[in-house]
Order: sequence, then structure tokens, then C-alpha cells
Amino acid sequence: AGRCQVASDGGCAGCVAVNGVCVAPSISLTSSSTCGAGGVACRSCGAGASCSAGRCVGSPSDGGVCVGCLSGGLCVPPSISGSSAAACGLGVDIVCASCGPSQVCASGLCVTVGFDAGPGPGGAVGDPCVDVRECFATPTGFGSSGRSQQRQCKTAALGSSLTYPQGLCTRRCLDDVDCGDGGVCGYALGPQGERENVCLRECQRSAECRAGYSCQPLLTGASACFPTNATRLDAGAGALLVAGSACSADSQCGPPSTFRCQQAFTDAGQPTGWVGGACTGDCAVGVDTFEFCGLGAECIPFTTVPPGTLGPLVQWQCRAWCDVPPSTGGQTCRASYVCDELSPGSGFGVCTPHCTNPGFRCPFGTCSASTGLCR
Repeated sequence: AGRCQVASDGGCAGCVAVNGVCVAPSISLTSSSTCGAGGVACRSCGAGASCSAGRCVGSPSDGGVCVGCLSGGLCVPPSISGSSAAACGLGVDIVCASCGPSQVCASGLCVTVGFDAGPGPGGAVGDPCVDVRECFATPTGFGSSGRSQQRQCKTAALGSSLTYPQGLCTRRCLDDVDCGDGGVCGYALGPQGERENVCLRECQRSAECRAGYSCQPLLTGASACFPTNATRLDAGAGALLVAGSACSADSQCGPPSTFRCQQAFTDAGQPTGWVGGACTGDCAVGVDTFEFCGLGAECIPFTTVPPGTLGPLVQWQCRAWCDVPPSTGGQTCRASYVCDELSPGSGFGVCTPHCTNPGFRCPFGTCSASTGLCR
């Protein structure tokens, strides 16, 4: 009730000053020089800030939250944080960023001086970036993948030494629709050094691409701006054994060096469902090379969803192919394996363990004992 009271005399409902005296809430809830509540140490709000409900805020009418950015626990008001390179950020209770030596703070985002973002407001697929917050125009909608994905400011490729000059605003994708206007999905970039399925800026000629990028054809038939420094990776020797051949050790499956034996049993002696073992391997680098997987095999995409929120990752594996339906003289699967048609009416599929094999677990759906497939 306006009286100073010692913090140890039964608790402090306001804030505790440096001398140990409790400042009553009737003062501490609104005083910019002694701001606080619930017995915390009193704070002095920064220049341009005020105290509301015991918190330093940019405006007394913002409901007690920081609508600029937080620096050292103090709220930097938006009038400063929207353009200050030392304390840059606009949001609700976000931490201020310190912009780099070649950056300025623009509308609460650290942006690099001198970048040509190309047509549009910047921050879209294919635009340069240093921080993912600059990629504000890159879509994150559900698209064809059925899930929301995080934007990325990509500076290096997944699985090689390839780099993206001046950074690249992108996201994971399964189809062009995921990439928004002017974007295309590159999901078979392994031969060019990128194992991640990411959005790229579509182009017709290299003059449409920014410095460090050129217009390059994709296996999907479209063309996109991709780093000029990208070189085709050597996929190495093709397979000696047909993918899907029985095996008991990795050494029985190579070359290529990426081939492995999918063991029939775990180290503990438990069955895996892969009866007799099966040679398979990563073919991302050789996805466009017919002979990489060996005669009678195909490089097939498989979509997984690793932990995190970057979204589905397309991986490529060599698998034995088969005719659907089985035909005289056609390729069939060995015992304990069934043919899983890749798409209805395609006429061919890949060999997969019969889902009733001991130890086999369906990666999706449930096992149909009559067909041996997971559906």
C-alpha cells in the first residue's frame, strides 16, 4: 500500500531493489526505474521502454510482452530494433540478433548489403541469404508432402563439398507445387552433388540466374538455377551382382562401394525379414546411370521423414525390379519376396520381403497375408 517493506518479512509481491528492500507492486508494476513482480530483482527499463505489469516492454499497451526484441533480458522497442544492427528483431519475446559486419537491420531482419535478390521483394526460393529469417517469402505450406516444412538458408550441399554462393533460400519438396511461383523441385540432384530434395528457381537461360549460378537441366525435365561450381560426381563402377541377390556380408555386394548386404539376421541372431539377405545400395549419385544398379535392377526413390521439421527426405536405393503381372520370360522375385508395383498400371515393380516373413515389419500400413504386401 505504498510502503517499502523488507523482502524477508513475509515475501515480496513487487520487486527487490539492490539494497534488499521490497518495492511494492503499486510502484514496481509500472515504474520504468524499478520494474518487476513476484519477488524478482528490480530492473531499470532501457531508453524508450516502459514498465507494464512488471515487465519492461516497448509499449505500455502491448499486453505485457516485448514486441521489439529482448537483449540481456530487457526489451528493445520496435522503433529501435527494426533498424538497429546491434539489436535487430521484430516479434513477440524474441531474442535480438547482432548483425554481421556486412549486414544492416531492415524491418527487424539482418540482411547483407550488396546482394541482388533478383525480381520480387527478396526472400523467395533461390534468393540469397545469410540467415533463414531473410527467407520470409519462401513457402512453408503443406503442398504435396502433406506436412509443413521449415525454410532453409542453404549454404552447403548434403553429402558433398558443393557450396551455394551467397546462400540459397529453399525448403524440402516433393513436387513443384511445394516451391511456389517461379520455383521447381529438384529431387534427383545426387549426380550434381546434392542429396537433399530442395526447391530451386526455375529458369530458361543462365542470364536469369544470379552471380555464381547457371541455368542447368534437371532430371525432371525442367531447368533451374544451380551453382556454377557444381561438377558431376563420379558414380564409380556399376554393380557386379544384381541388386536383390542373396548375401551374408557387404563384401559380397560391391562394387559399387555404396552397396551393402541387408542381413537376414541381426547381430543378436533375430530375423530381419530379409530371408537369405539381399544386396542393395545407395544410388543417389548414379540415379541417372542405367548400369549403376546392375542388370535387372532400378534406382528407386524412397521417402523418409527424419526427426525434426525440415520435411520428407527422398533417398535412392538400388532394388531388383520385377514384372507385374508375372509373365513368361519376365523377371520375377526369388522365394520369400514379392513384387510391389511402383504405380498402378506401370507394369513393373520392385522386389520386397513378403510381409509375413519372420522379423519383417511394415514401414507403413498393415500386412496383407494374401498378397504379402504392406497396405
